[in-house]
Amino acid sequence: MNKKRTIDSFYKPIKDVVREPETVTQTQTENQTNGDNIMEESPRARVEPETNTTLNTDEVKLESLIRDPGVRPPLSSYPSNQQDEIRRTYIRLGPYQLVKAHYPLSPCGFHKRRFQAAWFRRFWWLEYSDKKDAAFCFSCYLFGRKPIGRVGSDTFTAKGFNNWRKVNSGTTCLFVNHEGKTPASAHNFSTCPLRGGDELPTSLNRGNYLELVKLLALYNKDVARVLENAPKNAKYTSLDIQKELLQMFAMKVQEAIRDEIGTAKFYTNALTLKNETLSSLSHLKLDVQDIRGQGYDGASNICGEWNGLKALILNECPFAYYVYCFAHQLQLALVAASKDDSEVHTFFKHLNFIVNVIGSSTKRNDQLQDAQLAEISYLAKIGELEGGSGANQMQNIQRPEDTRWSLHFKSICSLVRLFGPTRVVLNDICIGRSTCP
Repeated sequence: MNKKRTIDSFYKPIKDVVREPETVTQTQTENQTNGDNIMEESPRARVEPETNTTLNTDEVKLESLIRDPGVRPPLSSYPSNQQDEIRRTYIRLGPYQLVKAHYPLSPCGFHKRRFQAAWFRRFWWLEYSDKKDAAFCFSCYLFGRKPIGRVGSDTFTAKGFNNWRKVNSGTTCLFVNHEGKTPASAHNFSTCPLRGGDELPTSLNRGNYLELVKLLALYNKDVARVLENAPKNAKYTSLDIQKELLQMFAMKVQEAIRDEIGTAKFYTNALTLKNETLSSLSHLKLDVQDIRGQGYDGASNICGEWNGLKALILNECPFAYYVYCFAHQLQLALVAASKDDSEVHTFFKHLNFIVNVIGSSTKRNDQLQDAQLAEISYLAKIGELEGGSGANQMQNIQRPEDTRWSLHFKSICSLVRLFGPTRVVLNDICIGRSTCP
């Protein structure tokens, strides 16, 4: 029988870097906000990388990694076979957050302002470079795209940001806009691990699983009795039990999805639409026999002569006569009329060409995203970017469709919004810097 392999046989164990807990009093917080705090260096800025004795002499020494974000080289400049290891080392060390007694004053408009240490507690990803007196983004350095060589694309990764006037500006705070407000933002993403770094009974935080079990014991006497009286190996709190619970949860989710799908294929058939329609009518206490008309668009599973939704409803109620949707007919009429006008037809022909050129290649889509990022960063830097909920999000050029005139309008609007980035991508194609993969 082969010996069971453990995770250590696949990965080298890495010792955690022990950090001292950071305690900040209210008085110190106020002083830091005013720039009059006592000279102190953050524990995260004070930790040095571990020495890795397994590296070859021609590789980068992890103990020599530069912490200051203003002078450290980009990850892409390191050997490709070492970039992941260097990234993990920086993650283990955390962002470089240097707390100083007095940060240098920087000219910002008519007043001079300075960096505030209190911002570290609000933005976990924020880093400060003592060399450049500028702010950087730890998350963008580790996982962001390579700078594309245009204004604003490397503000938080290479050049640094020091326009402090745009930080304490309410909803238009540049740090807030950079961070993003959606859960999909890389700056807002956080994991929820079950296990804790220290699961000893004396630990203040034993991990989510043990803490939730402890909380449940406060309300359930049976759970409390097991935790107090059961032998150590019968409390069902070990790592193996936690993994089994996760697997059970995953299986339950899969079963629920499978039951919801049922015997359906890769599309919504007319029978499903019919059942949902009749179910809605029954819920509203409406009799299907009272239907005297039904109107849909021209999709095959809707207006099919024998098996479409129209035919199935007619089988239930022969008086439910089918009428093609007038709104959809108007859409088709507008599309047809636009083709008879040579100027309108030429305009949409060029619009379709632009959408096809950029949308047909994932590489060009990425270039469009990069150009948008550069434009947003530049406008934010010069103060011409309006903030707000859902503003300044990455977008794509929308494709017009012949069956929806409203999509023609949305396609025009998307091109107007992305005119600058689209022009940059098309210009790169013209001078030969962009090709399809």
